[in-house]
Amino acid sequence: MIMWMLSAGIRPYNDKPHDKQLVQQICSGLRPNVINGTPPVFARLMNTLETKWAPGNKRNAPEDERRRKERP
Repeated sequence: MIMWMLSAGIRPYNDKPHDKQLVQQICSGLRPNVINGTPPVFARLMNTLETKWAPGNKRNAPEDERRRKERP
C-alpha cells in the first residue's frame, strides 16, 4: 500500500469509505491496481510483494504466524 501511495500520490481506495468492510476486503486480498506511469521496476516489485504476502500463502508467512497457526 505504501509503494502504491508513493507511486499514485493519493491514498489507496480514496473513492471508498475507510471502514471495517474495506479492512476485511484488504485482509482477503484486495489490492489496488498498479497505475499507468509507474516505473517498471517499481511495478514488478509491487507485484512480487503482492504475490509473496498474498492471503493463504503459508510458505512465505512470517515464522511466528506460521507457528501460531500450527498449534492445536
